[in-house]
Amino acid sequence: MADKELEIAGVMRVFPEVGTAENGRPLYAEGVSLAGGTSSGIAGTEVTNDRLRFEFKPVDADSILEILQDAVVATGNGATCDLKGFARAHVDVRISATATVTFELSIDDQTTVYTVGLAAAGTGTVATTATASGLFYFPPNVTTGTFRARVSAFTSGTISVLVRKHPR
Repeated sequence: MADKELEIAGVMRVFPEVGTAENGRPLYAEGVSLAGGTSSGIAGTEVTNDRLRFEFKPVDADSILEILQDAVVATGNGATCDLKGFARAHVDVRISATATVTFELSIDDQTTVYTVGLAAAGTGTVATTATASGLFYFPPNVTTGTFRARVSAFTSGTISVLVRKHPR
Protein backbone atom coordinates (compact mmCIF):
# COMPACT_ATOMS: atom_id res chain seq x y z
CA MET A 1 0.00 0.00 0.00
CA ALA A 2 1.11 3.55 -0.71
CA ASP A 3 -0.04 6.85 0.79
CA LYS A 4 -1.39 9.62 -1.45
CA GLU A 5 -0.25 13.23 -1.04
CA LEU A 6 -2.75 15.88 -2.14
CA GLU A 7 -2.97 19.65 -1.82
CA ILE A 8 -6.31 20.84 -0.43
CA ALA A 9 -6.92 24.56 -0.05
CA GLY A 10 -3.19 25.22 -0.14
CA VAL A 11 -2.36 22.64 2.55
CA MET A 12 -0.54 19.40 1.73
CA ARG A 13 -2.30 16.39 3.24
CA VAL A 14 -1.23 12.75 3.22
CA PHE A 15 -4.00 10.19 3.01
CA PRO A 16 -3.03 6.66 4.09
CA GLU A 17 -4.08 3.85 1.80
CA VAL A 18 -6.48 1.61 3.74
CA GLY A 19 -7.57 -1.01 1.22
CA THR A 20 -8.75 -1.72 -2.29
CA ALA A 21 -12.06 -0.81 -3.96
CA GLU A 22 -14.13 -3.35 -5.87
CA ASN A 23 -12.65 -2.02 -9.13
CA GLY A 24 -9.14 -2.79 -7.84
CA ARG A 25 -8.18 0.83 -7.19
CA PRO A 26 -6.82 1.90 -3.79
CA LEU A 27 -9.05 3.28 -1.03
CA TYR A 28 -7.72 6.09 1.13
CA ALA A 29 -8.19 7.42 4.67
CA GLU A 30 -11.43 7.64 6.58
CA GLY A 31 -11.91 10.63 8.84
CA VAL A 32 -10.09 13.79 7.78
CA SER A 33 -10.11 17.33 9.04
CA LEU A 34 -11.51 19.78 6.51
CA ALA A 35 -11.11 23.54 6.14
CA GLY A 36 -12.97 25.46 8.80
CA GLY A 37 -12.41 22.73 11.38
CA THR A 38 -15.25 20.48 10.25
CA SER A 39 -14.77 16.73 10.12
CA SER A 40 -16.17 14.18 7.77
CA GLY A 41 -15.83 10.52 7.00
CA ILE A 42 -14.79 9.41 3.54
CA ALA A 43 -16.23 6.35 1.86
CA GLY A 44 -15.05 4.88 -1.42
CA THR A 45 -12.23 7.35 -1.87
CA GLU A 46 -10.12 6.26 -4.79
CA VAL A 47 -7.53 7.51 -7.25
CA THR A 48 -8.58 8.10 -10.85
CA ASN A 49 -5.99 9.57 -13.23
CA ASP A 50 -3.86 10.55 -10.21
CA ARG A 51 -6.71 12.53 -8.61
CA LEU A 52 -8.57 11.58 -5.45
CA ARG A 53 -12.34 11.18 -5.78
CA PHE A 54 -14.23 11.76 -2.55
CA GLU A 55 -17.65 10.59 -1.47
CA PHE A 56 -18.30 12.51 1.72
CA LYS A 57 -20.78 11.31 4.28
CA PRO A 58 -21.85 13.14 7.43
CA VAL A 59 -20.06 12.47 10.68
CA ASP A 60 -21.83 9.78 12.70
CA ALA A 61 -25.06 11.28 13.97
CA ASP A 62 -24.35 9.76 17.37
CA SER A 63 -20.71 10.88 17.60
CA ILE A 64 -19.79 13.39 20.30
CA LEU A 65 -17.46 16.37 19.94
CA GLU A 66 -15.66 17.61 23.08
CA ILE A 67 -13.33 20.58 23.46
CA LEU A 68 -10.40 19.86 25.79
CA GLN A 69 -8.36 23.02 25.17
CA ASP A 70 -9.98 26.16 23.74
CA ALA A 71 -7.49 28.75 22.38
CA VAL A 72 -5.33 28.51 25.50
CA VAL A 73 -2.17 30.60 25.86
CA ALA A 74 -0.35 28.79 28.68
CA THR A 75 0.58 25.33 29.91
CA GLY A 76 -2.14 23.32 31.65
CA ASN A 77 -4.05 20.05 31.86
CA GLY A 78 -7.25 21.25 30.18
CA ALA A 79 -10.51 19.32 30.32
CA THR A 80 -10.75 15.53 30.31
CA CYS A 81 -12.76 13.31 28.00
CA ASP A 82 -14.32 9.99 29.08
CA LEU A 83 -13.69 7.41 26.34
CA LYS A 84 -15.30 4.44 28.05
CA GLY A 85 -17.88 2.75 25.81
CA PHE A 86 -16.69 4.38 22.57
CA ALA A 87 -15.27 2.34 19.69
CA ARG A 88 -12.93 5.00 18.33
CA ALA A 89 -11.84 8.59 18.83
CA HIS A 90 -10.05 11.26 16.79
CA VAL A 91 -8.08 14.12 18.32
CA ASP A 92 -7.77 17.42 16.41
CA VAL A 93 -4.79 19.46 17.68
CA ARG A 94 -4.52 23.09 16.57
CA ILE A 95 -1.28 24.89 17.44
CA SER A 96 -0.94 28.37 15.93
CA ALA A 97 2.72 28.99 16.84
CA THR A 98 5.05 27.18 19.28
CA ALA A 99 3.81 24.72 21.90
CA THR A 100 3.78 21.05 22.83
CA VAL A 101 0.67 19.00 23.58
CA THR A 102 1.17 15.71 25.46
CA PHE A 103 -1.42 12.93 25.07
CA GLU A 104 -2.36 11.31 28.39
CA LEU A 105 -4.73 8.54 29.48
CA SER A 106 -5.94 7.41 32.89
CA ILE A 107 -7.92 4.31 33.78
CA ASP A 108 -8.71 5.55 37.32
CA ASP A 109 -10.23 8.96 36.52
CA GLN A 110 -6.98 10.97 36.55
CA THR A 111 -5.48 9.67 39.81
CA THR A 112 -2.71 8.01 37.81
CA VAL A 113 -1.98 9.41 34.34
CA TYR A 114 0.06 7.68 31.62
CA THR A 115 1.46 9.13 28.41
CA VAL A 116 -0.27 7.43 25.46
CA GLY A 117 0.75 7.21 21.82
CA LEU A 118 -1.74 8.29 19.15
CA ALA A 119 -1.37 7.66 15.43
CA ALA A 120 -1.05 10.68 13.14
CA ALA A 121 -3.64 10.67 10.36
CA GLY A 122 -1.93 10.51 7.02
CA THR A 123 1.25 8.85 8.19
CA GLY A 124 0.16 6.43 10.92
CA THR A 125 3.25 7.43 12.90
CA VAL A 126 2.60 6.99 16.62
CA ALA A 127 3.41 10.03 18.75
CA THR A 128 2.98 10.86 22.44
CA THR A 129 3.18 14.60 21.76
CA ALA A 130 2.23 17.11 19.07
CA THR A 131 4.26 20.22 18.29
CA ALA A 132 2.22 21.21 15.22
CA SER A 133 -1.43 21.10 14.20
CA GLY A 134 -2.69 17.70 13.12
CA LEU A 135 -5.32 15.00 13.33
CA PHE A 136 -4.56 11.97 15.49
CA TYR A 137 -6.47 8.80 16.29
CA PHE A 138 -6.43 6.13 18.95
CA PRO A 139 -5.25 2.68 17.88
CA PRO A 140 -8.10 0.11 17.74
CA ASN A 141 -9.38 -1.04 21.14
CA VAL A 142 -7.45 1.60 23.11
CA THR A 143 -10.43 3.89 23.72
CA THR A 144 -10.86 3.23 27.40
CA GLY A 145 -10.41 5.45 30.41
CA THR A 146 -10.17 9.22 30.62
CA PHE A 147 -8.12 11.17 28.06
CA ARG A 148 -6.56 14.61 28.26
CA ALA A 149 -4.32 16.61 25.95
CA ARG A 150 -2.04 18.54 28.31
CA VAL A 151 -0.24 21.65 27.06
CA SER A 152 3.15 20.68 28.47
CA ALA A 153 5.21 23.47 26.87
CA PHE A 154 4.20 26.90 25.63
CA THR A 155 6.14 29.68 23.92
CA SER A 156 3.61 31.58 21.82
CA GLY A 157 0.32 31.38 19.92
CA THR A 158 -2.87 29.56 20.87
CA ILE A 159 -3.68 25.89 21.34
CA SER A 160 -7.02 24.16 20.85
CA VAL A 161 -7.73 20.44 21.14
CA LEU A 162 -10.99 18.79 20.11
CA VAL A 163 -11.97 15.12 20.44
CA ARG A 164 -14.65 13.39 18.37
CA LYS A 165 -15.83 10.12 19.94
CA HIS A 166 -17.62 7.47 17.86
CA PRO A 167 -19.72 4.74 19.47
CA ARG A 168 -19.28 2.33 16.55
